[in-house]
Amino acid sequence: MTIGLLLLLTLSGLFSLGNFFHLNQQPNSLIGFKTKRSKASEKSWQFAQNIFFPITFLCLILLFILFKHHLFNEQWYTIFSLLSYLIVGGLTEFLLSQKSFS
Repeated sequence: MTIGLLLLLTLSGLFSLGNFFHLNQQPNSLIGFKTKRSKASEKSWQFAQNIFFPITFLCLILLFILFKHHLFNEQWYTIFSLLSYLIVGGLTEFLLSQKSFS
Protein backbone atom coordinates (compact mmCIF):
# COMPACT_ATOMS: atom_id res chain seq x y z
CA MET A 1 0.00 0.00 0.00
CA THR A 2 1.31 3.42 -0.86
CA ILE A 3 1.83 6.13 1.71
CA GLY A 4 -0.85 8.27 0.05
CA LEU A 5 -3.58 5.70 0.64
CA LEU A 6 -2.48 5.17 4.22
CA LEU A 7 -2.46 8.93 4.74
CA LEU A 8 -6.00 9.16 3.32
CA LEU A 9 -7.24 6.58 5.80
CA THR A 10 -5.34 8.16 8.70
CA LEU A 11 -6.55 11.70 8.00
CA SER A 12 -10.15 10.57 7.62
CA GLY A 13 -9.87 8.77 10.94
CA LEU A 14 -8.39 11.81 12.67
CA PHE A 15 -11.07 14.12 11.28
CA SER A 16 -13.76 11.64 12.37
CA LEU A 17 -12.31 11.57 15.90
CA GLY A 18 -12.09 15.36 15.95
CA ASN A 19 -15.72 15.53 14.92
CA PHE A 20 -16.66 12.93 17.55
CA PHE A 21 -15.04 15.00 20.28
CA HIS A 22 -16.71 18.18 18.93
CA LEU A 23 -13.47 19.94 17.98
CA ASN A 24 -14.96 21.23 14.73
CA GLN A 25 -18.07 23.07 15.99
CA GLN A 26 -18.26 26.11 13.71
CA PRO A 27 -17.80 26.58 9.97
CA ASN A 28 -14.15 27.22 9.20
CA SER A 29 -11.80 27.23 6.25
CA LEU A 30 -9.32 24.70 7.63
CA ILE A 31 -11.09 21.35 7.93
CA GLY A 32 -14.55 20.00 7.32
CA PHE A 33 -17.07 19.26 4.62
CA LYS A 34 -17.19 22.73 3.06
CA THR A 35 -20.03 23.52 0.70
CA LYS A 36 -22.45 26.42 0.42
CA ARG A 37 -25.15 24.45 2.22
CA SER A 38 -22.91 23.11 4.98
CA LYS A 39 -21.56 26.57 5.80
CA ALA A 40 -25.01 28.22 5.80
CA SER A 41 -25.42 27.93 9.58
CA GLU A 42 -23.79 26.35 12.58
CA LYS A 43 -26.49 23.66 12.72
CA SER A 44 -26.05 22.73 9.07
CA TRP A 45 -22.27 22.65 9.57
CA GLN A 46 -22.53 20.24 12.50
CA PHE A 47 -25.06 18.09 10.65
CA ALA A 48 -22.80 17.85 7.58
CA GLN A 49 -19.74 16.95 9.66
CA ASN A 50 -21.71 14.32 11.60
CA ILE A 51 -22.78 12.68 8.34
CA PHE A 52 -19.72 13.02 6.12
CA PHE A 53 -16.72 12.07 8.28
CA PRO A 54 -18.02 8.97 10.11
CA ILE A 55 -19.56 7.43 6.98
CA THR A 56 -16.45 8.16 4.91
CA PHE A 57 -14.23 6.65 7.58
CA LEU A 58 -16.38 3.49 7.74
CA CYS A 59 -16.28 3.19 3.94
CA LEU A 60 -12.50 3.50 3.92
CA ILE A 61 -12.14 0.90 6.69
CA LEU A 62 -14.36 -1.48 4.74
CA LEU A 63 -12.35 -0.89 1.56
CA PHE A 64 -9.11 -1.41 3.47
CA ILE A 65 -10.34 -4.76 4.84
CA LEU A 66 -11.46 -5.88 1.38
CA PHE A 67 -8.13 -4.76 -0.07
CA LYS A 68 -6.17 -6.69 2.57
CA HIS A 69 -8.16 -9.82 1.69
CA HIS A 70 -6.96 -9.37 -1.91
CA LEU A 71 -10.41 -8.81 -3.39
CA PHE A 72 -8.99 -6.06 -5.61
CA ASN A 73 -5.65 -4.48 -6.35
CA GLU A 74 -4.21 -1.12 -5.29
CA GLN A 75 -5.46 0.73 -8.35
CA TRP A 76 -9.04 -0.30 -7.64
CA TYR A 77 -8.55 0.56 -3.97
CA THR A 78 -7.61 4.10 -4.99
CA ILE A 79 -10.60 4.40 -7.33
CA PHE A 80 -13.03 3.00 -4.75
CA SER A 81 -11.62 5.32 -2.06
CA LEU A 82 -12.16 8.39 -4.21
CA LEU A 83 -15.61 7.15 -5.22
CA SER A 84 -16.55 6.72 -1.56
CA TYR A 85 -15.70 10.39 -0.94
CA LEU A 86 -17.81 11.45 -3.93
CA ILE A 87 -20.78 9.26 -3.00
CA VAL A 88 -20.78 10.23 0.67
CA GLY A 89 -20.31 13.89 -0.30
CA GLY A 90 -23.31 13.64 -2.62
CA LEU A 91 -25.35 11.93 0.08
CA THR A 92 -24.41 14.63 2.58
CA GLU A 93 -25.42 17.39 0.16
CA PHE A 94 -28.70 15.62 -0.58
CA LEU A 95 -29.49 15.28 3.13
CA LEU A 96 -28.58 18.94 3.70
CA SER A 97 -30.98 19.97 0.93
CA GLN A 98 -33.80 17.93 2.49
CA LYS A 99 -33.33 19.21 6.03
CA SER A 100 -34.49 22.57 7.29
CA PHE A 101 -32.14 24.44 9.66
CA SER A 102 -34.07 27.27 11.23
